[in-house]
Amino acid sequence: MPSKSPRPTTQEVHRDEQLVNCDLLRNLGRILLDTLDALLLGGPPLDVRALHSEVAQILSDSDGHLRRLNDARINRRGRAPTRTVDAQPVPEAARPFARHGSYLGAYASLQALAADTLALDAIVHPELARLDLTGVGLDLHLHGIVWTIMADGTLHAFRPPPEE
Repeated sequence: MPSKSPRPTTQEVHRDEQLVNCDLLRNLGRILLDTLDALLLGGPPLDVRALHSEVAQILSDSDGHLRRLNDARINRRGRAPTRTVDAQPVPEAARPFARHGSYLGAYASLQALAADTLALDAIVHPELARLDLTGVGLDLHLHGIVWTIMADGTLHAFRPPPEE
């Protein structure tokens, strides 16, 4: 008996949680690296209270992202579907998620989506190699500019409809 794929809502929740967790860990890692660099390179002494406050703010922001994504997902599910004109046809694997907005396309990665969204070509512009495209891609999803899902091994992106 073939395995049944998870319901779209389960996949949506998992995707949002996955990206929020990635963003949380990246932000905690950034604090760790910045703090270590300051300590090792003779920067100011470690202010433990400030460090605790910064970590608390990151945790609070992460919780806020998760709540906003959940609320947006529930609101889109409760709204009557609006017919959007997609720039390109929605592949079969992405159709269960079409309520998330206009289909933008399929991408190899979050970085490719970010580069396309920013209209960058890192190969032509090697000075952009240090641009944090993963962070840009995460921000696009976490702030509701685009909504993404992995389906059949491909990242599919949608532009959510404007909030009413």
